[in-house]
Amino acid sequence: MMAHHDMRPMVLVVDDSRTAQLQICHTLQKLGYRFLTALDGKAGLDVLADHDVDVVISDIEMPHMNGFEFLTALRADPRLRHLPVLVLSAHDDIATVVRSIELGAADALPKPCHETLLRARLETCLLRKKWRDDEQLEAARSASESALSGQLLANMLPDVIADRLKGGERAIADYHPAVTILFADIVGFTPLTAERSSADLVALLNALFSMFDVVAASLGLEKIKTVGDAYMVAAGIPSSKEDHARAVARLALEMHPLAARLAGQGDDPIQLHIGIHSGGVSAGVIGTHKFTYDVWGDTVNVASRLTALAPPGTTMISPSTAQLLGGEFEIKALGPQVLRGHGTMETYALIRQLPDILDHFPMEDP
Repeated sequence: MMAHHDMRPMVLVVDDSRTAQLQICHTLQKLGYRFLTALDGKAGLDVLADHDVDVVISDIEMPHMNGFEFLTALRADPRLRHLPVLVLSAHDDIATVVRSIELGAADALPKPCHETLLRARLETCLLRKKWRDDEQLEAARSASESALSGQLLANMLPDVIADRLKGGERAIADYHPAVTILFADIVGFTPLTAERSSADLVALLNALFSMFDVVAASLGLEKIKTVGDAYMVAAGIPSSKEDHARAVARLALEMHPLAARLAGQGDDPIQLHIGIHSGGVSAGVIGTHKFTYDVWGDTVNVASRLTALAPPGTTMISPSTAQLLGGEFEIKALGPQVLRGHGTMETYALIRQLPDILDHFPMEDP
């Protein structure tokens, strides 16, 4: 037989008189309450440390820790400061009542207290406690939802953009004049989808893109999105980045060997097409419910066209990117290519990053 938890309210009776305790507990039993007892305020605190209590009934005149000291200790404890306390005292003078209320008591009643009056005061205390508990639960739920919302925004959007949205901005659209865009996709992905299960494809893309994410983040780049097997990264947005082209070039050089670690069609290593172009772009938040930070403009289109033209295992870059890379990278001319919608453009292959010449001439100590 399953055990049922006793849901009746629990009352702690704090009084140094055994006779008074018995009288109060007898009344509580008649009213349908559970109860615990303590002989003074210090013992009452010990009981509260080990038990969940809904209401406290406390005397004032007690040894070791009197009722006023007990109330003060309760209000100093964040866990107990909102616990409702009814003061029952033989001292029914106005000074005792006022002092009790000032120290946080819900009410102060004369002892002995009439059963009907005690019932009414207990019900009021329990109702207030329920309101307080409901408020705390709602506040905790709201805080949790707010934290989750903030985390979701942080996962979907750059921190700077998420902060602007939380600050009240709704139409976010900026122009960035110096940006480098990278697109990458998997060579032979379409036949790969015919040979592998959906679960295997998702696992492959997750492993591949997760590795790319780590490197991109370490280089201060902004992952924009993934669409199928396509991976898009930008540098220079949402904040400007002086070395935007060099940082993206370093990412591209890392991506090829990372992809080669994974087996593709027929267990051959995965190969990538990568295209890179530098220029100005517009960027902003798209949508009102499912936010997306996106980038658009001719620079994006050219990077995408270069990706489609890049030979397997190659990073194809535009003249503007090649110029920004200066002499820090080895590049190879691939000749003019016809880019759909853009005419003819000279193209280059990114080969490797050149070692720093200072590495070959270490400085001697003076």
